[in-house]
Amino acid sequence: METNVIWRNARAAVIELDDGGYFTCADTWEIFVNDEPAGTTNTVETYVDGLTPGKRNLVRFVCGERELSVGVTTPAEPFTINVRDCGAKGDAEHDDTTNIQAAIMACPKGGRVLIPAGSYRIKSLFLKSNINIELAEGAVLLARHDRASLAYIPGTVTGNEGAGYAGTLVAPGPLGGRELLDLLLYLYGSERARRVHLWSRRDRRSD
Repeated sequence: METNVIWRNARAAVIELDDGGYFTCADTWEIFVNDEPAGTTNTVETYVDGLTPGKRNLVRFVCGERELSVGVTTPAEPFTINVRDCGAKGDAEHDDTTNIQAAIMACPKGGRVLIPAGSYRIKSLFLKSNINIELAEGAVLLARHDRASLAYIPGTVTGNEGAGYAGTLVAPGPLGGRELLDLLLYLYGSERARRVHLWSRRDRRSD
């Protein structure tokens, strides 16, 4: 049985447990990241988070007396912008759209936008490539659904009433001349973690 690092980021990786299965493994494996318990898996491709940026992390998979390990060297995460430092309040009343958008736009390539615990009322947020956005445990985005409060992008969609109004999280696409690449959203909540990861290609790499 082999392990392969399919994809990595500063704080997470996708690791393949190649036991001949297509989707699930024959057994359930315990996961340890740098000797700390990190859950279990029985899937061939496993999303592992909790990695430390800018270092070689040891990920171990243990099933009874069997053990597999792989080293994952993560890229450095040179900068973190806390949205509270940009004026976001997270009190469920203040409109934090402009404050969070400012953090996203100011974040340099490879950096992280941190949204700490709180309830953030927002309208449309425009995302961008090559950054990490982390919603800490206890952080909630409260989307406004009244159409008049959302961003309007004229000329994008025609034929339907209200077409052209942006959603809450807006990812520019090829039709707009831009395409998001290497954006990672960490969404922590009542479960251990819920993630949405977007990347441009799946490079099979191991250290």
